[in-house]
Amino acid sequence: MQDQPADALDALTALGAHYPSVTDPDAALLAALRSPPVLPVTYVLRPDGSVAWVDPPVVFRTPDEVAAAVARSAEPAR
Repeated sequence: MQDQPADALDALTALGAHYPSVTDPDAALLAALRSPPVLPVTYVLRPDGSVAWVDPPVVFRTPDEVAAAVARSAEPAR
């Protein structure tokens, strides 16, 4: 989220979200990851430290959808 951290936390709290999230108010992470100019943008940080972009972009509606995206993206980069 490019929101200010307090605003993003308020939004996640209101949504009842219970997962890690990152704020990027100065867009440094967006630039470093070469993110496309679309929302939502979701990445999975793999156990080996590599980063996987969830493509196509998904609006998650359930925890099961998040778990499935993580499972699909969890394989190490080759």
